[in-house]
Amino acid sequence: MHERSGLHHGFVCIPIAVDVFVALDRGGTAPFDEFVSTGGSEMGESDISAVIADESVTGGGTAADVVSVIVPVYNVEQYLTECIDSIRAQTYVALEVILVDDGSTDSSGRLCDNFAAQDSRIRVIHQSNGGVASARNRGLDQATGEWVLFVDADDRLRSNLVERCMDALKRVHADIAVFQYQSVDENGEPHPYDGPLNQYTKEETLSGDDAIERALDGPIEYYPWCYIARRSLYGGTEPIRFPEGRAIEDEGTVYKPHALARAVVYLPLRLYEYRQRSVSRMHSSKAPELARAREQNAWEMYLFLRDRISSLSLRRTLLAKTIEMIISAQYGSLRAGAGSLTSAQTHLDMLMSDPDMQSNLLGLGLRVRAFAIRHHCDRTLAALERFTRRG
Repeated sequence: MHERSGLHHGFVCIPIAVDVFVALDRGGTAPFDEFVSTGGSEMGESDISAVIADESVTGGGTAADVVSVIVPVYNVEQYLTECIDSIRAQTYVALEVILVDDGSTDSSGRLCDNFAAQDSRIRVIHQSNGGVASARNRGLDQATGEWVLFVDADDRLRSNLVERCMDALKRVHADIAVFQYQSVDENGEPHPYDGPLNQYTKEETLSGDDAIERALDGPIEYYPWCYIARRSLYGGTEPIRFPEGRAIEDEGTVYKPHALARAVVYLPLRLYEYRQRSVSRMHSSKAPELARAREQNAWEMYLFLRDRISSLSLRRTLLAKTIEMIISAQYGSLRAGAGSLTSAQTHLDMLMSDPDMQSNLLGLGLRVRAFAIRHHCDRTLAALERFTRRG
């Protein structure tokens, strides 16, 4: 089953009024009414290689400029047409669109086939339901473009999203272009949440290490759909894939290509419309599962980044952030009535004994909480939680 999650806790579309998007447009060249599509351009039997050689549409690009757009699809018949129309309407047309129908039981699979019949850039994969991670991985396995963009099937893109990203990627020779988003609720009304990703106001280009340092230095917010990345970052001897069968699987993946990138460019442009639906994996009944997944994601992040970071100060920042995330996951488990996470105790023991660990990396509150978790003091943790909430 596919549900929406947000990665904002430590690491981690419906049409909307045009005037709202105009007000939110930061540096764009056209108003956000470009979200509204009449169906996109018909490719017919056109060959993509001929399209990308046309300087009027891609600046004289080559096959290396093709962007693979991967869309996991599961029971989204209400929103799917708007999503795919916004992809087909991209001003940058050198696209390979891969729709992965993950065992939909509504008309989503048939809609995917109809889109493929209308546009030769679209390919459809039908598979038994395996979850959104399985669908994203299947799309990655089938992608042939130089670049990859993930899109959730109930969201929409501004028509120049890919063009603006590709322009920046080429101009600064980056491996990843990160863009901002506008949250809306399922009725298309602006959602009040405006995360850290939307706070920067100027274009910046950072090295991979600097991008990780920025993420670790405060609340971390990444989504699999908020950037275009070079596909080779997902390959190599240990290919990056989304962990299947795990809650908030995107949180366990999105930091990895950033860590491997030579350069990451951040665009202060809201190019993506992110729909937050009421059917959410954040439902309280799944709180224990979320707590376990967050603890596992935090530990795996530490293992992945530890040996890839050369800076001692950044390794220590990673240690502190991982400890903070594991403590947060432990509190989530206790609040859900699921008891302590045995893995949290084990991992905190290992982190606190890391050669790079220094006591002054953690504030007093985190040190006390870490001690309580390591020594199975659940009552102390509960008291600290009550005290913190009252404060």
